[in-house]
Amino acid sequence: MASEFLYSADIRPVEVPGLGPVGLPFRCFDMAAAGAVFSASAEKMREMLPSQRLKPVGIAPGKALIILAAIDYRRLADIEPYREIAVLIPARCEGDALSGGLWGRWGAYVAFMPVTSEASRALGASVWGYPKRVGEIDFVEEKAAVRTSLRLEGQEVLALQIAKTRAWPVGGASYSFTLKGSKLTRTRIAARGRISVSFGGRQVSLSLGSHPEARALAKLGMSEKALAAFYAPQMEALIYPPGLFLGRDR
Repeated sequence: MASEFLYSADIRPVEVPGLGPVGLPFRCFDMAAAGAVFSASAEKMREMLPSQRLKPVGIAPGKALIILAAIDYRRLADIEPYREIAVLIPARCEGDALSGGLWGRWGAYVAFMPVTSEASRALGASVWGYPKRVGEIDFVEEKAAVRTSLRLEGQEVLALQIAKTRAWPVGGASYSFTLKGSKLTRTRIAARGRISVSFGGRQVSLSLGSHPEARALAKLGMSEKALAAFYAPQMEALIYPPGLFLGRDR
């Protein structure tokens, strides 16, 4: 059952081309997620960021973070369930217009976000500028692990397996950064549920396929072993309207 914070939000409809009215903040009543954190070339991460205001999160000389995440949206407001895979670059945003204090400067730039439905693609691109495209995504929960895979145009992009560990109650907010038109956009996402975090590469198996997007991932200098993994068996979330627009500076 969805918690109080989903129903207490001030929901206002916006018109989405091809979908009609959709309530914002967008309500995700039930979802599961799994993903892994890798190190990658800091130079490559900087090249992928659309603005000099965004700085990749470095962890060692020449190394920064990259996240591969899969989400199974099982019950939503206004659109049908779908699945999603995201390539995220943790980043810090510089700028005087930022709100949210020090924490509000940190988030993840959404570099790549395939989904399984046209409705999700249209909604994400129109409202937030998420770089969504429609593909085939599996999200299979086994007893000890989650297996997820992505195919585009009939070619495999990636397959990711995350071991399940004990999940604990969590709640909080995070931010995503996207490029909407020529504007750098920040979106607040509030979530509640249960999540587990494990460290080291033993919990993660990643393989890349033959699709051009897989070859692009292979050129990022990602570590062979994951630094950390996460698994959320049940979450709920509010995705707020985009709240910050800064002009693109490159």
